[in-house]
Amino acid sequence: MNSNGIYEWTSVGRPLDRAFAANRAVLILMPLSGITVAAVRGFETGINGALVATFLSAAGVALGGWALGRELIPDEPMVAFLALGGSVLALTFVPEASLLLLFATLMLTRIVNRTVGLPARFSDSIAVSAITAWALFDAGTPVIGITAGVAFALDAALAPHSPRQWIFGALWLLASVALLSTSIIGQGNYGLVPAPLVWTLTLVAALFGLRIYRTRPPDSRGDATGTVLSLGRVRAGMFVALSIAVPTVFMTGSAIRHAGLVWVTLAAVSLGRARRGNPLSVDARTLDTLDPDGVGPQ
Repeated sequence: MNSNGIYEWTSVGRPLDRAFAANRAVLILMPLSGITVAAVRGFETGINGALVATFLSAAGVALGGWALGRELIPDEPMVAFLALGGSVLALTFVPEASLLLLFATLMLTRIVNRTVGLPARFSDSIAVSAITAWALFDAGTPVIGITAGVAFALDAALAPHSPRQWIFGALWLLASVALLSTSIIGQGNYGLVPAPLVWTLTLVAALFGLRIYRTRPPDSRGDATGTVLSLGRVRAGMFVALSIAVPTVFMTGSAIRHAGLVWVTLAAVSLGRARRGNPLSVDARTLDTLDPDGVGPQ
C-alpha cells in the first residue's frame, strides 16, 4: 500500500500500511475481536441477524481502541494493544459503549497532536466536525461540543499555528453553549452512579493527568513530514481525550457506559511510564528495526 497518496487529500487519515508488523497484527485482531464478541452475544441471545452488526462493531472497536492508544502515547506502540484488548473487553460486557464517540475522540485528538505531521485541511475540519456532531447528538450531551471547541482552539493556538481553526473553535463553543441552554444535562448526579465506579474513574482520570504531566518529548515522527512530534501538541491531544471522558462522571451511569471505550483507553495509557526503560515502550532504535522511518503510518 502506498500510504503517502492519502496525504494529497487529507491530513488526518492514517492508513494501515501492511508493511509494518504492528499494523498486520491489528488487521488480524480486528476479525478475531469481531468473532469473539459476536460469539459471546450469540451465546446470550441466540443466533440472529444482529450478530453481523455486533461483529462489525467489535472489529471497529478493536481498530479504534488501538488507534486512539497510538495517538495518545505515540512512543509506546505496545500500550495501544492494551487499549485494543481493553476496548474489546469493554464492548463485550457493556453493549452501550459508543464506537462513534471513540472515533470522534480519536479524530479530535489527531487534529491537535498532528501525528501525520500536517495541519488539518478545511475539509478535514469539516469532516471531524461532522463526526463530532453525530457523536454529540447520539450521546445527548453538548459537553462533547465544548471539548471539540477547545480542540480546534488548541490546534489554532499551538505552533505551528492554524488560524482558520479559531473559527471552528468559536463556532463549536457558541453552538454548545446554545445547546446547553436548551438541554437537561446531569449535574452532580452521583446518586445515579455507584460510588465505587465514581472513585475508580476519578483515579483513572488522576493517573492519566499525571501521565500527561510526565510525558517527555517524543521520538516519534509525523507520517507525512518526518518531523519529530511536538511535546506540547501530544500533551494537548491527551488533554482533549481526557476532557471527553471526565464530564461523564458528573452525569449518569448511562453516560459513563456510553464513554466506556474512551475510559478504557485512558486506563490502558495510564499503565505506561513516562521514562526510559519502560518494558511496554519501544525506543527509537527498536522502532527503526520495526518501521524504517520511525513510527510509520497506522
